[in-house]
Amino acid sequence: MSVVAGAAAARVAVALLDDLGEWALRLGVAALMLLLLPLGIVVLGFGGILALFGGLSGTSDGGGPVWGGPPTAAAVGQIPADQLVVIQQVARSAPCTLPWTVLAAIANVESEFGRTADRTSAAGAYGYGQFLEGTWSKFGGDAPWRAADKQEQAKPFDQRRDSTNYHYALPAMAGYLCAEGAGQDLRKAYSPTTTLSRT
Repeated sequence: MSVVAGAAAARVAVALLDDLGEWALRLGVAALMLLLLPLGIVVLGFGGILALFGGLSGTSDGGGPVWGGPPTAAAVGQIPADQLVVIQQVARSAPCTLPWTVLAAIANVESEFGRTADRTSAAGAYGYGQFLEGTWSKFGGDAPWRAADKQEQAKPFDQRRDSTNYHYALPAMAGYLCAEGAGQDLRKAYSPTTTLSRT
């Protein structure tokens, strides 16, 4: 009888170990998915930005041949006309191949084309392109990061002499993106959670 009980106990132990192994595998897969979820959200978010603007395009208004095609009329209609002209000019004169649609998409994400340019992010980024002060000092030319003069601060964003003004911010954005390798691989140069905020 003890041999039969021992064999039965061994079978139960093997069955329990099989179940334990199966559950360990399931938990491992679930943990891996939880770790990859934030990365997936960032990738999907950036894909959504590009989808809004018809992806990246190579057009005569700046940039080179990259995937996505031309922007939709609805997307272009969201860009203030005066800013669209500057966005296209800056893209044409960028030090790397930079489609104007990239600058437009980033301007939309970072400050809603300047509507929220005077807000400071949790990371301390500020302005039309949401630069940190150290990054702005490298790419913003001689314009201050944030105007200190109260009269200057009272002006509309597009008339200020600081990073809230798209006339200063767009060339800084293009310079930064090109320095980060946007001409070779845009995905390495810009992420809505990290890029223009790096110092």
